[in-house]
Amino acid sequence: MTVALGGDGADELFLGYPNFLVQRFAGAMALIPSAIGRRSLEHMVDALPGNDAYMNRRFLTAQLAQGFGAEPARQSVLWMAPFGPNRMAALWRSFGDSPTKRFSTACSAKSTAARRKPAMSAPIERLAYQFLTTYLSDDILSKTDRASMFNSLEVRAPFISRAVAEYACRLPTRLKLRGREKKYILKRLACRHLPERIAYSKSTALPCRSGA
Repeated sequence: MTVALGGDGADELFLGYPNFLVQRFAGAMALIPSAIGRRSLEHMVDALPGNDAYMNRRFLTAQLAQGFGAEPARQSVLWMAPFGPNRMAALWRSFGDSPTKRFSTACSAKSTAARRKPAMSAPIERLAYQFLTTYLSDDILSKTDRASMFNSLEVRAPFISRAVAEYACRLPTRLKLRGREKKYILKRLACRHLPERIAYSKSTALPCRSGA
């Protein structure tokens, strides 16, 4: 096999990351002092049982604590980062503080520029644009390309073909994120062609309805 299809871009275009759900509570979170909110979440993490499952509650709570109280432009970067500022500083300690500062400054500047996109007034839309222009291009696609090319495999990403991406960007948020259901319209479409257990795997959404 020399060519494969990948799903890269679907979470960015159809709001599939938990960050988009949390964005709805950004206003309420901002009212809580950052130190108090972070400590409360850290205590909650300590109380939760260990779990190796993908995206388990302990992991998600720890990531939420990692970005709690940060400025909006940097908050999602911290939520997605494998290491928080303190652990990052410890990793770079033997090299001094300059690499940590340069990394933090670069991430903050790029995410801030993305969040200030003038044509997008809704916070969720600005966050989606930030994911498309930073996380997808600088992280996800880079890793996919390196891993696939290392194995002489070409991975195509249909979701980020121009026609699909532009159409997805024009869709209103309510068709992508409805209640707690992420990638809403994508899952409804999948129900026409795939078994329900596949279309709604790892999801607590409602089952498929005929004719949806």
